[in-house]
Amino acid sequence: MGFALSEWYEEKKNRILESAPVRKTKLALKRIKLPGFGGLNLYQVLQFFLIGLMEGRITTRASAVCFRFILAIPPLLIVFLSVIPFVPIDNFQESIMIYLDRAMPGDTFSLVESTLDDLVNKKQETLISLSFFLTLFFSTNAVQALLDGFSHSYNLDKTHGIVLQYVRSFGLLFVFSLTIVLGVILITISGPVFQYLQDLDIIGGAVVVFFLEVAKWILVIILFEIAISVLYRAGHSGKWRAINAGASFATLGLIIVSSLFAWYVNNFGNYNKLYGSVGTVLVVMLWLYLNTIVLILGFEINAGIEKAKGHAIGEMEADEILHS
Repeated sequence: MGFALSEWYEEKKNRILESAPVRKTKLALKRIKLPGFGGLNLYQVLQFFLIGLMEGRITTRASAVCFRFILAIPPLLIVFLSVIPFVPIDNFQESIMIYLDRAMPGDTFSLVESTLDDLVNKKQETLISLSFFLTLFFSTNAVQALLDGFSHSYNLDKTHGIVLQYVRSFGLLFVFSLTIVLGVILITISGPVFQYLQDLDIIGGAVVVFFLEVAKWILVIILFEIAISVLYRAGHSGKWRAINAGASFATLGLIIVSSLFAWYVNNFGNYNKLYGSVGTVLVVMLWLYLNTIVLILGFEINAGIEKAKGHAIGEMEADEILHS
């Protein structure tokens, strides 16, 4: 019975694969060659990429990585709150407390007011140091988990040792922190800088400002793509390219996910205090999860391309041996 069922399944599968629509789709995909595919056609890459999706447990790997990143958030928040007492701006601490009171639902603020008051108004060097090292530890673990998620790719033949991954995780944490800081600086100060230059008549006209804005976002995108490429290079010992198909996909995906997150916060985050606070926490977790999936998918694209290249080279060598 089992043999007959297997035989029936193979017969149906072969009939579908040999059908006219499937054959035409294959031919169409074989004619498409996209930039970053190393001369391979779309059909060759999709073969290994889809196998990687089905066999690579993408969502399981993303869940494990996302959990590590969530663990790094509480100590990071404590670091930010502990730095507030050292900010030399008049009434800055009071403004923060008022904002937290308005942002928290119901009577929640009264329950944590004394704790927040200690963090916001009292200088605690020891707490900052401890929270900083905890943030560094959990963040490094999160990056290491991401590299570990890359190493479990179905299309990856060679992986790195655990010690080397931890060393690389620490370096990548520094690279990503620097990239985020530079990106945030470009995004936040560009508007005031452009306005200041307009006031001094150094630049003028809406067209010039528009092109400067476009240039700014292009620079930010390139900056993040290079950072993702460095991450992918650390996850696999292949040849490093600053611009590659997987990093381009991941950059675009991160922009889309982050834009949807910003749209939610702007439109629904303040619907009411309870829903807004609880909903935003859930959306932040979902945002981390989706971004992790995007990063893993980008890596799978690169791994699929490398696997397809190796397969194509193997076929060429086999043909040469056969005809020699």
